[in-house]
Amino acid sequence: MHVDTQRGHRRHHRRPGRDNGWLLLALLTLGALFLATFIRWLFARERTGREPLLSTSLFRVRTSNLGLTHIPQPVISPATPELLADPHLTHGWWTALHRALDHLAGCLRSGRRSGRSGCAAFPLILGIDAPDRIERVTGHGDLPWANLTHVLLTVMDWERWGSVPVGFDAGLLHAYSLRVPAVAARVRHEFAGILATPAGQLGELAALCELLQSVAQGEYADIAEPLMKRAEALTGRRPPVPPPR
Repeated sequence: MHVDTQRGHRRHHRRPGRDNGWLLLALLTLGALFLATFIRWLFARERTGREPLLSTSLFRVRTSNLGLTHIPQPVISPATPELLADPHLTHGWWTALHRALDHLAGCLRSGRRSGRSGCAAFPLILGIDAPDRIERVTGHGDLPWANLTHVLLTVMDWERWGSVPVGFDAGLLHAYSLRVPAVAARVRHEFAGILATPAGQLGELAALCELLQSVAQGEYADIAEPLMKRAEALTGRRPPVPPPR
């Protein structure tokens, strides 16, 4: 008599989806550990003054706008975009700022124009002809002191990043420093290699033009006159846009 030994026994099969889920979890965990280790290594190199592969400021700023990164460092000017007092920044802080802006300008190429960082309004706002050609780089596009922290440097608010005139970021930071002459002089010293060039002077004028447009709309009353004087020093003529009454 033949007996069917398979009858009554259930066959068990593994579901491939369950195995794939565990594999995906393992890969994500390994990736997160690798990224965390890499970023810690970059911070360690920055603290010792060595040049990292990428500026650590670029890692911090990418998530700061989304609230995904806790930034323990205090903002240099939390109440106003312009500087009100000397923050006594260290040489290392200025070096970190140079690294962040240099990496941004050198590693990224963007066709995205940053805000109003152009020169079309030069005749109306500055009283000079608009240039035929503007040399551009990738930049932050909005660099007041309210977007910068103390050591370790963090650069925040990247909504306006994109293609900016050479010297625009440095010119904007200088404009926001005019109420503290010692810091304004330090900005000019730190970025002299850019601001002293014809392209850099155009970029600074573009920054001044943008702020003077805001002055005409009733903003930045406290720095309106310093902005006018700085523009006059660069162009040789006083801007036709008067400060707000």
